[in-house]
Amino acid sequence: LFRSASLSGGLDSESDADELQMPSADADEVEPDLPDQIEPVLFPIFEEEAHELLQQLHAALREWLNKPNERSAAAACMRVLHTFKGGARLCGAMRLGEQAHDMESAIEDLLRDGAPQTAALLALQHLGDGLESSFEQLNQRLKAEAAAPAQPLITELLATPVAERSEEHTSELQSR
Repeated sequence: LFRSASLSGGLDSESDADELQMPSADADEVEPDLPDQIEPVLFPIFEEEAHELLQQLHAALREWLNKPNERSAAAACMRVLHTFKGGARLCGAMRLGEQAHDMESAIEDLLRDGAPQTAALLALQHLGDGLESSFEQLNQRLKAEAAAPAQPLITELLATPVAERSEEHTSELQSR
């Protein structure tokens, strides 16, 4: 389920042995516009990996901008995006997965058109920044939601003298 990008041109057939292998954006297409259903156990694992993947994506995009005819940078972008997309979808961050898929498709379109122009590569960098921003916003929202349920209980416990705290409050605190 890989598409190839020839060093001399755009996307070609899969049979040429001398070509770079890149994951295809369409290889694992899911229904668009699926809502996020974040898995709280899996998201922290994805979070750690995503930070590293986004750094790799930005590095590959910078390399591609510096050497627009260098298809290995495009292949690196596609591999990173494919991995990011899979991790996002696995942990239920469907909108992030779709955003990564859209960026993969944009790269495939550029490769099909031949050597990309500087403006197109800058636009890809902008898409990469947008992907990172979306990830950071989701991450912050999830952390805020995780902290929110405990805040009223903490406020109540701090306002109540220790001697007046009931067993109910203590057991509720222990269950969290």
